[in-house]
Amino acid sequence: MAMSIKKRIVLWYALWMLLILVLSSVILVFAYDYAIGNELRSEMLEVFDDVYDTYYERGGLGGIPTRDDGVIIVVRDNDGSVLRGRVPFDFPLSRYSESLVSSGNYYYLDGRISEDLTLRLIVPKELSNQSTFSIALILVFLPLIVVLSSVGGYLIVRKAFKPLYSVVSTSRMIAESGDLSNRVGLSDGSEEMVMLSSAFDDMIRKLEVSFERERQFADDVSHELRTPLAALISETEYAKTLDKSGMENALEKMSAIERRLSRLCSQLLELSRADRDKIVLEKESVDLKELVEATLLSFKEEAGKKNITLSLSVVDEAPFSGDRDQLTRLFINLISNAIRYGREGGHVDVYIGCDEGHWMVRVEDDGIGIGKENIGKVFDRFFQEDRARNSKGLGLGLSISKWIAEAHGGRIEAKSEKGKGSTFTLFLPA
Repeated sequence: MAMSIKKRIVLWYALWMLLILVLSSVILVFAYDYAIGNELRSEMLEVFDDVYDTYYERGGLGGIPTRDDGVIIVVRDNDGSVLRGRVPFDFPLSRYSESLVSSGNYYYLDGRISEDLTLRLIVPKELSNQSTFSIALILVFLPLIVVLSSVGGYLIVRKAFKPLYSVVSTSRMIAESGDLSNRVGLSDGSEEMVMLSSAFDDMIRKLEVSFERERQFADDVSHELRTPLAALISETEYAKTLDKSGMENALEKMSAIERRLSRLCSQLLELSRADRDKIVLEKESVDLKELVEATLLSFKEEAGKKNITLSLSVVDEAPFSGDRDQLTRLFINLISNAIRYGREGGHVDVYIGCDEGHWMVRVEDDGIGIGKENIGKVFDRFFQEDRARNSKGLGLGLSISKWIAEAHGGRIEAKSEKGKGSTFTLFLPA
């Protein structure tokens, strides 16, 4: 089993801390020894100068002290015989050196006070520095410092990873219960973990919306298909009992139902492809004015059956980059709805203009209107406020229109008052 990230971080932290402390300790010890060595050499040179002055001022060895502030003073001749002072019994045999040298448990320094006499200054190491004590302290406290640092690092890492455990716990909860309403909801902690929690919650929220939409879509489809299929089955069974003359009427009804089912399946397939971003817009330079005029012209006969007056108010031209076929379908949906729900002898007014960097296409009718409680549902799939009065509609036109608008970077707004008419406004980026 692989080591957890938390343990890896703590181990890595502890190793680096140990390496840093060891290197720091070594550097400090050498630096301390170097500083002490320089200081000791300066002191020994002062002693040498004093001895040199004393020897020449008093004219003999008798006035030379054998110790001076812990420094052992030994005077030797050229043969190495000790003429003054006493060499410590554990002092090793050492070569002549005018530089400060470490030898055994001592430091020593040599110098000539005459052609025949050599002065050796010897200092015990325990009197000169505390390196041994320092090293002992480091060896004692270094493991303690590493342990404390590792424990502190572990606590910091554990606190930093705590939000991650919340994400894992929430994920398991969702996996076990299937309830996508659960959220991590983290607001405190490191910026990175808060961002992770927020991204996870956003993902679950989108999944919840997507699954809810799919469930609602499946329910709506099954509901919408049930009625025409039941009618088709009923009509088929009834046709079996008819003679040849009655069969033609039954077949015509069955054909109408089949066309409705075909249209429904076609629109459902298109919405499904839109949800999966499978529809690619073929954008080109179009004139919104031209598209709306052509759409109004195609509905002139249908509007005439209800004595509805169609009017268009527009600027000289409205250039836009979009998918001609999809935009035409959007205008067909809006205008056909306005005529279908418009009152006899009423009017449908279309206005095209530019407002605050947006092209605005407004379709207004004076028909039956929509209740305030349903105005927010008009773009939902299969929504029909009064199914009995709209047997030809499928309740998908406005959903498709909304998708077309959003695919072009725009939006649709709806305003209505029951019994006074409705206004649908399309906004597209200019």
